[in-house]
Amino acid sequence: IRNELARLLLEVGGDCDRALALYDEAVEIDPYYAQNHLARADAYILCSSGRPDAESDAMVRTAAAALEQGLAVSPGNVRAWVQLAEIYRQLGEYEQAQTAIENARVQNTSAAFPTAEIDFLAAQIAAGVGDTAEARTLAEKALATAGAETAAQIQAFLTGLADE
Repeated sequence: IRNELARLLLEVGGDCDRALALYDEAVEIDPYYAQNHLARADAYILCSSGRPDAESDAMVRTAAAALEQGLAVSPGNVRAWVQLAEIYRQLGEYEQAQTAIENARVQNTSAAFPTAEIDFLAAQIAAGVGDTAEARTLAEKALATAGAETAAQIQAFLTGLADE
């Protein structure tokens, strides 16, 4: 019930402070319900936007911790692994990003999550650590199965790699 009320406060009322407090309470009450952690992470990411850099960074790190906690309870959530990899990539923490994207790849046995998006994120992570050859290989692999919108992003990424 707290998750639903927090979601309403956030989506309808735009009240980050009250919503985050409710998500925090939900996790305290039931730390074994993965959705509590995942919804909390989503809220922290959403609420970090437009805040001062230090505050935003702290909120994004809280979101990463919430995702880690949720994945400890339910490690099969591919979307959460991808989201965690993206957060770590944006924070410049490439080793954690690589671990998370590899976990996403391992858990994506039924290809429920688009493999092109996993490969593209892996390419961005490889580029972040300076492995341009691996980044190009992964991006080209992603391009082969990507939809139109993702393909355009991948092509722009590849063009950027060529300029380096």
